[in-house]
Formats: sequence, C-alpha cells, structure tokens
Amino acid sequence: LSDSIFPKGLFRLERLELYECDFKNFKSESFGCVPNLKVLSISSPKNKEHLSLKHDNIEILELGYTPFVCKCISGLSNLKALRLIFCSFNMESFDLNYDFLSFLESLYLDCNFPSLHTFFSKLCNLKTLDYTSRHESIDTNLFKSFKKLENLKLSFHFSTQLPSNFFDDLENLSKLDLCLNNLTNINPEWFSRMPNLR
Repeated sequence: LSDSIFPKGLFRLERLELYECDFKNFKSESFGCVPNLKVLSISSPKNKEHLSLKHDNIEILELGYTPFVCKCISGLSNLKALRLIFCSFNMESFDLNYDFLSFLESLYLDCNFPSLHTFFSKLCNLKTLDYTSRHESIDTNLFKSFKKLENLKLSFHFSTQLPSNFFDDLENLSKLDLCLNNLTNINPEWFSRMPNLR
C-alpha cells in the first residue's frame, strides 16, 4: 500500500475498507488525498508499525485483528465511533492520553483491553457501548464515568454473577442487552437506579 492508492479522483470518498494491506511505504499524509473520508475500516494489516491515521474528518474508525499502536491514531479530532475487534496491545508504549476519547459517543470493544477502568474513565460523553469481556474478573466500578450512557450491550463469557451495584451509575440508560452471557441469575437490584430503562 503506497500513496498511489488514493488517486486525486477520490477526493469525494467517504468510506474506505482496507483488508490485509501492506503499510510498509504508507505515509500519514496519504489520507490528505481523501479529505472527505468519514468511515475507515482496517483489518489484518501487514507492516502495521508503519500505519499512521492522522485525519480530522474521520467519524467512524474500525480496527480489527491488529495491534493497537499509540502513534497510529494521533489526530482524529472528529471521531465519534470506535470499534476495536480482537486487537492486541503493547503495554510498554500504551498510552490513554488521546484527545478524541472524551468526544467518543459510541464504542464497540471485543478484546482484552489493559487498564480498562482507566480507559473507560476517559469516555465521559459515551452514549452507546457494546462490550464483550473475556476477563475472568469484573471491576465493580467499571461504569463510574458513564453518566450519559443510553445504550449498553454486555457479554461476559466467563463471569456467572455480577455485583448488585454494578449498574448503579447508569442513570440515563434506556436500553440494556445482556444476551450471550453465562449469568446464572438476574438481580432486580440492578434496575433500581435506571428509571429510563425500557
């Protein structure tokens, strides 16, 4: 994958999907040829250490089967939705100081994310969360900062029980989906502080 993938005639392009592309000769300024790009999906990239996503108009970003590299997602000031599917993380270079996190409105997360509580604490404007957990233990304060969350879908593959106060901070939640879980019971106390739940 090189700069030539974006000929000048694609300046109106709004959606781009890249699968198993080689980013060895890729430069971040390449996205300047597609200034109207709003949706970007990258899956199973090769030479991903060269991947750089600096683009101010992208609103939806999906990364699948790829290492989550900090330097690759600088910018993205208009990002509203992020999908991370089976991504891996380099803890040595891991950093959560991304400006766009506080503006995210939608997150799809299906991977073992390090420092999950710290990551979630940055998402103060999140409205929709679809989260699949493969951790054996669950942080009881996981949703402390989700004051604006309206839609929540949770899948816990290893946990069979959740604490009674697990949903206490989700006062604005209107939709809750607990399908695909190994939960052995539904606790009525979960819903006591969610008056908008339908």
